[in-house]
Amino acid sequence: TLVITADCGSSDEPRIARLKAAGIDVVVSDHHALPLEGPPPSAYACVNPTRSDCDYPDKTIAGCMVAWLLMSLARGVLVEWGVLPEATPKLSPWLSYVALGTVADCVSLGGSPANRAVVSHGLTLINRMDAACWRAMAARLGADSVPFNAETLAFQMGPRINARSRLDDPYAALHFMLAESDGVANRQLEVLDQDNQSRKAIEADMAEEAWALAAPALEANEPAVVVLLEDGHPGVQGIVASRLVQAYGRPAVVLTRAAAPNMLTGSGRSIDGLHLRDALQRTFELAPEALPRFGGHSGAAGVGVPREQLDTFKAAFLQAVGEQLGDTPLYPRLWTDGELSTAQLSLATLVEIETLGPYGREFDPPLFEGRFIVEALRPVGAEGSHLMMELSMGAVTSKAIWFRALTPGELPSFSVGDTLHCAYKLNRNRWRGRESLQLMVEHASPV
Repeated sequence: TLVITADCGSSDEPRIARLKAAGIDVVVSDHHALPLEGPPPSAYACVNPTRSDCDYPDKTIAGCMVAWLLMSLARGVLVEWGVLPEATPKLSPWLSYVALGTVADCVSLGGSPANRAVVSHGLTLINRMDAACWRAMAARLGADSVPFNAETLAFQMGPRINARSRLDDPYAALHFMLAESDGVANRQLEVLDQDNQSRKAIEADMAEEAWALAAPALEANEPAVVVLLEDGHPGVQGIVASRLVQAYGRPAVVLTRAAAPNMLTGSGRSIDGLHLRDALQRTFELAPEALPRFGGHSGAAGVGVPREQLDTFKAAFLQAVGEQLGDTPLYPRLWTDGELSTAQLSLATLVEIETLGPYGREFDPPLFEGRFIVEALRPVGAEGSHLMMELSMGAVTSKAIWFRALTPGELPSFSVGDTLHCAYKLNRNRWRGRESLQLMVEHASPV
């Protein structure tokens, strides 16, 4: 007779009311922004740091952290009441999973001491390799992948776990995370890997279609991109929306058909300077019939739109975005931290940078820029979409990798001997116990 949510529920009053009418209490545990009218009135309780009457000092913690705090307090109270023995294990070992969830949920690591602390401590727990899931992932990535860092969680663990729930039921991911033996963890990880490859293929097809559909919005200089992918997979909407934001420098909403008849479901991603949920709240005020369901926070949100109201939703959303952004010029932006000298292209510089970690949303690792001569290059990856290069600056030559540099079948627009203006990060390349500096190219253009 009790449901406790995790990372959801703040905007789900209709469903919570149905549960209440059926005699089921609901405790909401969430971190998403609350509706203007406040917490869902039918909930037995709503634990959410964004509540106006909540004095928790950090409003930006992830939903998994809210759930962990709730469970920890519940344990303490139940021990105090004598319902649980005092020897009941504390939940601190589970902070490894909270760290993974915090990174994967892309909450702030810049303005949140709590998020930084939980990721730092969680990585310490993870790198003990006590749990089978961490050992299986380390084996899959290779011995040189240890110790894990926040980037490992963001780009290796997170996508594999999310792919399963995006495309199918999430239980393979759950069984992987909770596996008690390396054999079980390895079998479940194989399933996750296969799903992740399927997700990448679906994402590529949807992104290509979305880019084509976005062209009229760009030609009209609209302040946001709204596209409907009739045959798109709803589990990949957010990733495709992020691709549109990166490509065009403006907020994007990607919609697909919902399970409910005559409804569309969508995910949105934002840019600096636009609070996406506030924009959706304004959209609702302008056209409530076109947006019966929405929720999220400043950088990401989800929506439900009646199919016949799509044009109304788009017009209201564009107006809401325009009101927030005003005359802000919209184009892809790449902010860098300046140039490095040849002497700074070294592992010693990377070590200094790493001491300031963990890195993540709103605390990105430094992105540098510089001009390099291409000494060698070759496409790599299953479809040849990545570029492995050797780049020289003065007397220093560095290995470099540029992921997603090309579309399948595309040839580079530059060749050996050309000069490239690159935006790049410093990275550590481990191979057979040896370490070397590698440049992670984010963008490059011939000079």
